[in-house]
Amino acid sequence: MEGPSGRVCSFEPTDCAFGKQGRNLSLNPEFSRRVNALQAMLVGRSTQEMPEAIPSSWPLDNESGTELDTIHVGRFNTLEGAQRKTR
Repeated sequence: MEGPSGRVCSFEPTDCAFGKQGRNLSLNPEFSRRVNALQAMLVGRSTQEMPEAIPSSWPLDNESGTELDTIHVGRFNTLEGAQRKTR
C-alpha cells in the first residue's frame, strides 16, 4: 500500500544501527507510527549460526583503535539483542 496507509518493515541486526534507526524515527513521529522496526538478522536457514558481530559500513572512523573490516571498511558491531529470522 502506498500513501498514508503504507507500512514499512525494517530489520537492523546490530545494536548500533538499531539504536541509530530509533533515534532517526523519533525525529518524525508521524512517519515512525507506520514503521515496524525489528532488531533482527535475516538468515537463509534456521540452523544458520549468528555471528557475535558483523561489520558495518559506518562509522568509517577508527578513533577507537578497533579493527576495521577489510571489505566494508567499517567497524564490527555486536548483534546483542538481535533475533534471528528465517525466510
